[in-house]
Amino acid sequence: MKDFKNGKELVTLIARCIEAHGNAYKKGIMHRDVSAGNVLIAVDESVGKNGELVRRRDGLLTDWELSKNVDPQKGSKGPRQPDRTGTWQFLSAHALAHPSKNIDIEDEMESFFHVLLYYAIRYLPTNCSPADITPFMYEYFDGYTKNGDNYAASVTKHLAMMTGRILVSSSFVLQFYTSPCLSGRPAPPLHPINILFSNLLDIFKAQYTLYDMDLSTSSTSTSVDLATPVLDANSVEEPSDDLDPLTWLSRLKTKSKNPSGGRLHLPKPDRARLEQVVAPLKAQVDLTVLYVEHLAIDTWPAADKIPDQMRSDFDPAHEAKKPKPPKAGNGPHAGPSSMPPPSQGSNASLKRNTLHNGDPFEEPSSKRSATSR
Repeated sequence: MKDFKNGKELVTLIARCIEAHGNAYKKGIMHRDVSAGNVLIAVDESVGKNGELVRRRDGLLTDWELSKNVDPQKGSKGPRQPDRTGTWQFLSAHALAHPSKNIDIEDEMESFFHVLLYYAIRYLPTNCSPADITPFMYEYFDGYTKNGDNYAASVTKHLAMMTGRILVSSSFVLQFYTSPCLSGRPAPPLHPINILFSNLLDIFKAQYTLYDMDLSTSSTSTSVDLATPVLDANSVEEPSDDLDPLTWLSRLKTKSKNPSGGRLHLPKPDRARLEQVVAPLKAQVDLTVLYVEHLAIDTWPAADKIPDQMRSDFDPAHEAKKPKPPKAGNGPHAGPSSMPPPSQGSNASLKRNTLHNGDPFEEPSSKRSATSR
């Protein structure tokens, strides 16, 4: 797939793979390993009317060995797995957070999004400096969070799905340009792929809001061991009358100009509306329509592909040990940085130091478990 000609062809090829995924699903087959190594460019050669050789490039979804029979009417029902099979970098954040769940269409459609992002940020111009791209790629795709013995997606990937924004650092959101930025020159025009990414992220944000709503309604309280109080309740001194909450609140309200006080009542998410927004994730043809609509409506540049922006010599273990330069704020790590230091919770995988060097996972591979990290 990295041999795509330009951004328009990249989106076209991914859309064709989504369409193929839908055709297989109608026949009762779920792929379950959508990844960069399993979306290829197929070249179909034929003879034209005048005897000339005609080559047609198409997207090919391959490596079906992890596929599973499903009932298209009921979704991915069946025996659950103790391990999540697939390619870690491209599994949905929700699937990585719930390794025993069945892979659904929504998970696979999110995987296609991650594949599209993976190639776009490497080969299309962005607002990222070359020094920021490789650390971001490791953090987003290879990074992880850990809760006890369980591993889940990186904070960067999960936040993208929950907020609908891809933060390269705390200072800016990822944007694509039609040509590279040149020092001292005005920024180039924004790339039409930004609109596609924005629409897709809005859909995933709605989906993850629904996940949270389902989690809040199904959660049950569990017993935990409470820590021993530091102070004896009988020895705690009461606050002065001036700091009694009711007295204090009454005094503050006489000074406040906000009629609602300090509380802001935001409307609860409308479930029916959210279900409408996420509908394309439940039918491959509807998501393909979204991709093709952008191809048909927007004006796409013909020569927007640039050389690979990934550093082949990047070692996340070595980078994490580098001293961070002082920045304005509190402490040596205050302010934006391309990759948070370990103390801020960055868990870029140290087991995959050469993962993007030669792209071994871009080759179709044998069965692998995403939880065996």
